Amino acid sequence: MERIGPGDYRPQPWRNGRGLTEEIARSRPSLPSGAPLWRLSRAVVAGGGPFSVFPEYRRWLTLLTGTGLRLTGPGLDIVLGPGETAAFDGALPVTGTLTGGPVEVLNLMAVPEVGATAAVVRPGMRLAWRASGRGMLHGAAGRLRLGRANLRAGGTLLLDPGDAATVLPLGGSGWGVWAAVEGADHVWT
Repeated sequence: MERIGPGDYRPQPWRNGRGLTEEIARSRPSLPSGAPLWRLSRAVVAGGGPFSVFPEYRRWLTLLTGTGLRLTGPGLDIVLGPGETAAFDGALPVTGTLTGGPVEVLNLMAVPEVGATAAVVRPGMRLAWRASGRGMLHGAAGRLRLGRANLRAGGTLLLDPGDAATVLPLGGSGWGVWAAVEGADHVWT
């Protein structure tokens, strides 16, 4: 298990040139284009406008801070509040509209073949995980405890297959986002 924080994240320009993302983690294997199979990042969205299109990926977007973010596009019209996640096809031309000022989002992108998912988790939940890939816990608010590891808001725990346990209890006083990629099995109870 590795704990990383904002000082470890890599700034990357948005594909559409309208902002910057902080890349938290990405896969080592890459697509023929040189892109990763999956990527976890966070970004501040300071204004409304079109999202970057990523036709090779499925996306999970979680609102970490701010009032709200409306996502619209073909077959998509959803308003995210803090602690809510939307999953959508990265090929969709999606437009984001702020409902009350800047927001911060966590973004998981993965090719469909890796079986990725992301979900909000809170203390009291028990995460059963049989690893065949990577699990990542990003602290959104307050403090979290995963097993014996403590995590503050903005930090991320990276779990490799060798870190797998039958049950990982989640404690603390905040909430976070669990992302599993490359075939990791996961169950929230």
